[in-house]
Amino acid sequence: MVETIRRQQDELERFLASVGDRAGPDLTHAELARLEELIRAALRADYTSASCKDGIETGNHYQSVRLGDTRTEGFRTDRRDFLDLVDFRGRAVLDLGSNLGELSRSARARGAVEVCGIEYDPWFLTVARAINVFNGVTGVRFVRGDITDPTTLEGEFDIVLAFAVFTYIEDVLARVAEVTRELLLLETHNLDGNLERDYLAPTTRWFPHARVLGTSDWGRDFRPTEGRAVIAFAKEAATLERMVRAPARPVRSPRTTAARGTPAQLDVVRTSQALHGRFFSTFTFASADDLCAAVASLDLDVEAFSRSREAPQGYSGWLYWLLLLKGWLGRPASGEVTDDDVFLAYWLEHHLAHVEEPGRSDERDREEARTALERRYADLDALRRWSDGGRCGPTPPMRAVRLIVSDAPGDQALRIALVGREEPLLARSVDGWHRIFAARLFGIGQLACEVLHERYPLVHGDVQRMAYDGETLELDGWLLNDRRAASWYEVRAGGRTLCRRALRARPDVVERFPDVPHAGRSGFAATCACTLTAADLSTLEVLAMEDWLPVGRLVVRAAR
Repeated sequence: MVETIRRQQDELERFLASVGDRAGPDLTHAELARLEELIRAALRADYTSASCKDGIETGNHYQSVRLGDTRTEGFRTDRRDFLDLVDFRGRAVLDLGSNLGELSRSARARGAVEVCGIEYDPWFLTVARAINVFNGVTGVRFVRGDITDPTTLEGEFDIVLAFAVFTYIEDVLARVAEVTRELLLLETHNLDGNLERDYLAPTTRWFPHARVLGTSDWGRDFRPTEGRAVIAFAKEAATLERMVRAPARPVRSPRTTAARGTPAQLDVVRTSQALHGRFFSTFTFASADDLCAAVASLDLDVEAFSRSREAPQGYSGWLYWLLLLKGWLGRPASGEVTDDDVFLAYWLEHHLAHVEEPGRSDERDREEARTALERRYADLDALRRWSDGGRCGPTPPMRAVRLIVSDAPGDQALRIALVGREEPLLARSVDGWHRIFAARLFGIGQLACEVLHERYPLVHGDVQRMAYDGETLELDGWLLNDRRAASWYEVRAGGRTLCRRALRARPDVVERFPDVPHAGRSGFAATCACTLTAADLSTLEVLAMEDWLPVGRLVVRAAR
């Protein structure tokens, strides 16, 4: 293994020397592909570093890192929720124990003008520099140094990051204070009732003012009763108030709150046949180029087509995808989405009137819709480039398609084909229709995906009115998960989805939960045309949803 690591490090160093000052967009497709291959091989390597103090071991899977549009799986999360609370704009930042450099790059992305990461292990330094080059990151440098040695800490910085390195810096806190002009952002080690004694007391000697921002995970075996505190320290109270935004409630690391799925590979052709079959059977061409040329030449009357029977079919029909392609192909050379974009007009004026788009109510605003459409066009651009020869790895480097599964998939379950699995996966919903469509269009066989299972936490709420006349169900009330925000809700009976709607404003719930920042968006008022049996009525429930996953469930029969 030592020889393998040495060889990989030599290959990375030779590559970095060969490209010189070029990075990111300045690299050729072949260079990007080779660099990503080297980085991913390095991250897969079973390498463990021994620290400069007490020989504490750290593996090169410790940090999750961003590579283009994808994020690798790491032992620790990126702590972005904590960094978002700090004003890095225009600041010089020092990152102590920078590891693979993800915190350093995150500070730069949030407006820091200069970031220096100090890392003891030369292997981590090489990989960190390589990731900088791949992502086109500037203004971030990494140097080798022993942070237990006060002479290593030179210069002055506005913000110092000390995440999970307190055991190394506790004896040099005086020197840390000397090089820190404004703020020390510190993450403790695993706590066991020792926050005050081991962290607050010694650190406030040099930084008298502190604000606990929340708790973070400490690894894959995180237990809810354990964790690390993230604390902002300052020499002046005014500095803390000016630079650190207090969280509405203590932040928890994404690993303890965000859903995480099982990784898999999606079979694009088989899945797209189920999702986009009507489009690809209607428009059959020998190649993607021929199809795009034909669509580009069409003179489409959006108003006329919107009156067709295809319009209500939404994603399952062919009209939606035809107009998406037409809009993408008709963009100006600048790439911006203009007001005369054919798909933008269709989305705003017709699609949202025909098809339920929970959580998309903001996109009725033209600017919000434009932003959403830019993301979809960007996916088409990326997958076309990848298929044209810019391949970087076995699957396109973009965010994974999310497949939401449930114990009760419902009568509208989507049949999703996975590589290596004969029987289709029955998904309640799919976050990634546009990426799958683009992959099928450009002949890409596989996409990375993750399978997430719904969970149904019970929440605060009340069904204040329920009526059913045999044809129409009416429900009014509110529901609230005080820790997780939702933007839409779904009414179900017997696992079947009856309707989806955006959550409404409820000022009275805000008065009841004044400390919950998202309490105002907690109301529902649903009218669903449906036929329900007595058994269906006994299983009625309202689910608060965010990003196609439930964050709360209100059982209707228990609330009546």
